[in-house]
Amino acid sequence: MMQYFLERYPLFDTWFTTVFGDFSPYLSAILDVIFIAAAAALIVACLHRIIAGWKKLVVTRKGKNEKQLATLCSVLKSVTAFVVWFIAVILVLYRVGLGDTVTSVLATAGIGGLAVGLGAQSLIKDILAGCAMLAEQQISVGDYVSINGNAGTVEEIGLRTIRIRAWKGELFIVPNGSISTVVNYSRGGTMAVVDVPVSNKFNSGEVLHLLSQAMDAMPENDALIKKPAVAGITEMNSVVITYRITAECRSMQHVAAERAIRSHVVQALGEAGIILQEIPEKKSA
Repeated sequence: MMQYFLERYPLFDTWFTTVFGDFSPYLSAILDVIFIAAAAALIVACLHRIIAGWKKLVVTRKGKNEKQLATLCSVLKSVTAFVVWFIAVILVLYRVGLGDTVTSVLATAGIGGLAVGLGAQSLIKDILAGCAMLAEQQISVGDYVSINGNAGTVEEIGLRTIRIRAWKGELFIVPNGSISTVVNYSRGGTMAVVDVPVSNKFNSGEVLHLLSQAMDAMPENDALIKKPAVAGITEMNSVVITYRITAECRSMQHVAAERAIRSHVVQALGEAGIILQEIPEKKSA
């Protein structure tokens, strides 16, 4: 750009050469590189805003699945950024005089082809793995997943990597090609499980009846699909009898449901004079 400007305006070229002397070609190249980088960043930002606006428009007008659209938009942003910056790097290489060298190296059938093949193996593996995941709809942006043991909410799905944000704030960046195990907690309902330890001094039949009444009387909760049910006794020893309550919940709402169930159980047992018992630790042999 700077070189074109200097060629178009000879007077400015003369002034520029006079002021900066022998350093003028280098300064011109530096300014062109800065211009190319700024233009690439601006184009990427504009394309990302267009994609975000398209997503919002489609969701509003057609009521499409927001998670699927968010996943598609994440991939489109990754693709556009990759293409724009790839072109920018090529332009920079040509501007600094390395274009012919890069072309000749890549055109060399022996060393150049081998280097590109070895260097692209990991990239191609990541891209193919990412395409397979998207085609099979294994995960979407916003899903709570565990990938290779790293659990969190999917923030972004790109051509090469997936970004997962853990509940403590950690950001895991996982290459698509290295993914071996995916556990998606956001597909379908989840189950809330609450264990209630009560002293064996209290009659188990009365406790079961009291818990059943408490669950039947439990107020409506957005996290629950069905009323909680008392599954029965799951464990007993010389001190404690453990009763289990289960409930079918909406996706990823089991924690909120368990809190609501515990709160209601504590209130119901307290009113009946039944105190929760601490479960004794099991002694190792």
